[in-house]
Amino acid sequence: MPDDLSIISGAMVRQILEDQEDLVLQAVSDAYLAHAAEQAKTPRTQPLFTNGGRFFAMPASLEDARPIVGVKWVASFVGNVSNGGERASALLIVNDAHTGRPIAIVDGTLISAKRTAAGVAVALRHLVSPESTQSVGLIGCGPIHYEVLRFIAHLFPIRQVHLVDLDPNRVESFAGRVRADFPSVEPVPSTLAAVLHEADVVSIATNTPTPHIMSLPERPFVLLHISLRDLAPSVIAKVYNIVDDVEHVCSARTSIHLAAEETGRRDFIRGTIPGLLSGAFHYERPSVPTVVSPFGLATLDLAVLRVVLERAEGHPDLTRIPDFRGGVWT
Repeated sequence: MPDDLSIISGAMVRQILEDQEDLVLQAVSDAYLAHAAEQAKTPRTQPLFTNGGRFFAMPASLEDARPIVGVKWVASFVGNVSNGGERASALLIVNDAHTGRPIAIVDGTLISAKRTAAGVAVALRHLVSPESTQSVGLIGCGPIHYEVLRFIAHLFPIRQVHLVDLDPNRVESFAGRVRADFPSVEPVPSTLAAVLHEADVVSIATNTPTPHIMSLPERPFVLLHISLRDLAPSVIAKVYNIVDDVEHVCSARTSIHLAAEETGRRDFIRGTIPGLLSGAFHYERPSVPTVVSPFGLATLDLAVLRVVLERAEGHPDLTRIPDFRGGVWT
């Protein structure tokens, strides 16, 4: 019915997306291509900082053959990690693209993690060859990097994953998950310096609010800068930078934003992920590190959510609230 509302739990999202890496990769690729074709809208993120946490409202729309409109409402509390919880949680609210009526409320936490991982994996597929990508260094042993490893291992013949975290217990816990879920991949506790100098691909997903990596080795490797604030502006200005959206990443005090402010220019940004996928941007491996800094477009969440909504129809755990929308005139 037009005024019914669907509610989809995180457990149901997990059931739908379990072992569906190809489906998620395709959804994320579709969103990037829609962005390249100007069939997507992603207004600036609206932040709110209160009670020791960070909240972000991220409205977006995909205006391709299967239009979808919604907003991602994400909360981040770093203190949750020390208490054994996850730093971030997300909620997705979807409206009918033609009438504006609310049609679904979905736990978006896993969707956000998977679209983040799939987004960098899609980019990586266009930047490196499978035979040259057998070791990955993960700086930060949290749930985002678990999904990153899942998607990279799905696309590349990874043999080793080098693990770095300030907390040795998180390294050991992550290594245990790797042994259980990726038996062909060897987990190796490592250090920041060793990972930056040795791994074929390096990914950074930490909770740091300010830059702490002041230099990178001068070798042609790919670094996935997921947490966006780890590299010093002076480092950003010297490397080959690829982003998902220039205007978004040049905001919110990211390393790219700080580098643009310090230098007064943006020409160190060489291309975008949507341009890479659409063919508008041609990449050739430089002699310096290539740094991929994805701000995280909410259109990626909507693209994956679109798949979830399609597969949720008829699911026994789907909750529907009939006649959810109240009227002004009764």
